Amino acid sequence: MPSRILSYRLDFEMKDLLAPAPGEDRKQFFTAKEILTVNPLTINDYRKLLIDIDGVKNAWLEPIQNSKPPIYYDSILHTLTFQPSEITEEVNLNGLYRVMIEKEKNISDEASLIETIKNKLNQHRNLCEDFALIEILPIEEITVKAEIEVEAGFDVNELMAKIYLGLENFISPNLQFFTLKELLDRGKTPETIFEGFCLEHGFLDDEQLDAFIKKDELHTSDLIRIILDIPGINTVRSIKINSNNSSTEEWALALDPHLTPQLKDIDRLTSNITFYKGQIPCNLDIVQAKIYLESLQQQYIKSTSTSTSTTQIKDIPIPLGEYRELSDYESIQNDFPATYGIGEIGLPASASPKRKAQAKQLQAYLMFFEQILANYFTQLEHTKDLFAFKINIT
Repeated sequence: MPSRILSYRLDFEMKDLLAPAPGEDRKQFFTAKEILTVNPLTINDYRKLLIDIDGVKNAWLEPIQNSKPPIYYDSILHTLTFQPSEITEEVNLNGLYRVMIEKEKNISDEASLIETIKNKLNQHRNLCEDFALIEILPIEEITVKAEIEVEAGFDVNELMAKIYLGLENFISPNLQFFTLKELLDRGKTPETIFEGFCLEHGFLDDEQLDAFIKKDELHTSDLIRIILDIPGINTVRSIKINSNNSSTEEWALALDPHLTPQLKDIDRLTSNITFYKGQIPCNLDIVQAKIYLESLQQQYIKSTSTSTSTTQIKDIPIPLGEYRELSDYESIQNDFPATYGIGEIGLPASASPKRKAQAKQLQAYLMFFEQILANYFTQLEHTKDLFAFKINIT
């Protein structure tokens, strides 16, 4: 029965119901990347935009509360002026931002990097917003002084490399770009993943971005935890930290908000860290420690970096369905027994006029239901057009 056929076709997968006919070249839907992404709007959106630039390790934006030079409003003349007076009122402009950049270690041409950042921001800034100050934060060099007891059978050079890498990543962490598959596997929804600006190097997780706020303090307890998590470390006998802008501290080191903290190079840091096996000090081979560190850094980069090759899937493709002839309809009259004389065979030539009239009456009665069913099948065929975004499809 056609009603059963209609029910059967309604049970097809949605991708089959929306599949175009063979040879029909049209794109009626947008992909997630095309329809969900927008220009940067929030501060996190701008941070992602900046971190996506080669040479930028991390970035922060702060609204400027008091613009300089100050602007004053003359309530009598209804004009703006730079000259204060008894009849003027200071006006604070909204929409101005200070941009602070932490650059990668291998970047030496800061002027070129700032120009790239400025162009990128101006290409995507919102109306009534501007970036008044863009600066690359100077380095605040962090020194760690420690006495560490290690277990027997472990290479102190390798332990030194692991300690350095752990402390370096904690003091000046690297944000990790994720692939689309990684975020989907984490349970992130497409509307969350594609929210904001479309990045070139992959995807940045908002939760990770919020966690990587600019540190204002370094606690020795955090450094001790990182060191003790390394296999082969027995105990940390003592530890102190200081920077080139502060004195030595045993518990917490306050960081300069206008600088970016960075661990001292391993060449110079090794003289501040002493290893013991029992009560016997261990000699460090700085060359061997650097070899271990380079190997660990390469492994770390490989494990955390996202491939930027063209083979990386950065979008959710539209599912391809199998085209079904949904509007194909066979008359209900063909399902009646032949004795009714309304099917393809019809009535014999010897049938009486009355019998032929009865068959015509039944066909006329069925025509009402035929039209309803045929309309349903046609509507089902054009479901793809009803859901299409293209304005030229009617």
